[in-house]
Amino acid sequence: MGGKLFVLRQAFNFRSVSSLKNNVTLIPHANPPIRSTPTSIFSQISRTLCSSSSVSSDTRQPSLARLPFVDAFLAKAKNNKSLLSNRKIYSRRSTILPEFVDQTVRIYNGKNFVRCKITEGKVGHKFGEFALTRKRKHLRSKAEPAKKKVKK
Repeated sequence: MGGKLFVLRQAFNFRSVSSLKNNVTLIPHANPPIRSTPTSIFSQISRTLCSSSSVSSDTRQPSLARLPFVDAFLAKAKNNKSLLSNRKIYSRRSTILPEFVDQTVRIYNGKNFVRCKITEGKVGHKFGEFALTRKRKHLRSKAEPAKKKVKK
């Protein structure tokens, strides 16, 4: 059993999987080239790794997409649109749902509320993406120097 495990460990250290298919020379990363004959377990593993027909049937199914996070009061507002109109929203991490389209909300950015109209293009994004938390820097060119205020 110990010998088979050693061969099994060696199988996953090889640079080229294609050499496993031909059972020719096996080149490990750190060790010098070794000429070996695969054992029964090793040949089964190499067949499943290298055969193109088994790749499509043996692969795992992708996991289901995560459900969008929606805060509790927004979930209630999903059914009653009058609860959402011009509402202050502190939950920046909530996802915008299709039911919120054509509503105007105020999203908290950490200092004040930013008014935002929800359109179809914003569906699937988070509320926080549309309320920037940092001010933009206005870069001035060197040809246009800053105007100094003169006290009168």
